[in-house]
Amino acid sequence: MEIEGMEREVFVPLKYSYEQLQDENIRQCFLYCSLFPEDYGIRKNELGLVGTVDSVEDARNKGHALIEKLIDSCLIEKSPGRDKFVKLHDVIRDVAIHIGSTREGGGLIVDAGLGLKEACRVEEWGEAQRISLMRNEIERLPNRPVCQALTTLILRENENLSNIREGFFECMEALKVLDLSETGIHSLPQLLSNLKNLHYLSLNGCKNLVEIPPIGGLEQLQLLDLSCTKIKRLPERMGEVANLKLLKLEGTRDLKSIRHGIISRLSRLEELDVMRSGQVVWKTMEREGARWEEFEELERARVHYG
Repeated sequence: MEIEGMEREVFVPLKYSYEQLQDENIRQCFLYCSLFPEDYGIRKNELGLVGTVDSVEDARNKGHALIEKLIDSCLIEKSPGRDKFVKLHDVIRDVAIHIGSTREGGGLIVDAGLGLKEACRVEEWGEAQRISLMRNEIERLPNRPVCQALTTLILRENENLSNIREGFFECMEALKVLDLSETGIHSLPQLLSNLKNLHYLSLNGCKNLVEIPPIGGLEQLQLLDLSCTKIKRLPERMGEVANLKLLKLEGTRDLKSIRHGIISRLSRLEELDVMRSGQVVWKTMEREGARWEEFEELERARVHYG
């Protein structure tokens, strides 16, 4: 913005294009894309699942429709040679961050892909609705940040982050989206279960994670991704997560069985993915775990295994 002519010739036209987006969902999708690092390929399927999900298939379709409208508006572009991905041009991303960082834009804090060793601007977290510290080298997080307005927190791809302090989630009552995928964490705080409004929890690719605390308190959780973790069993009180619609267990080769009764209690489950872990799970199911009848009781669920 400090460069001469940048505001008049670049920022104002792009902001006008943003303001011409009639649907607030499209605007929010655009701002959400700015949470990813520069030149990052964003999976299309992710963008529909981070909000409230009526059904998994409808959410994915909705996300694709929003993306197509943003492409038509020249605010987002297809990722060359990668049909399942889209990306933001660097300049457009900067404009999106500038818009989103205002109070009207929801108060974004985006420090993604900067090589940070620790979280910065923590004193500003209290006003932010969305924070992205994705793809850094963060080793530790603040102990008890007060983030009562925070709805989205992305800590993804911080491989040096091995521990989250017990009090970290204590003052994040409004949190809906938590992405800890591909971090180095070994365990999660017990207070994770206090996140009553959490809709989306991704631990995909946390290769050091062997156990997850009880999650029965996550009353609004709709998507849980435990793919490519080292878990040996599902979390305690899993059957109490009554709103769960998508459970991803792909590549959980250390998962030996699924206890009898858990799956059948997930009455709203629409999709269960046990690809590349199914061989282990199914061999022990008939002996000590869940039965196929449990899956048959779920009227709408699709099971991916093999």
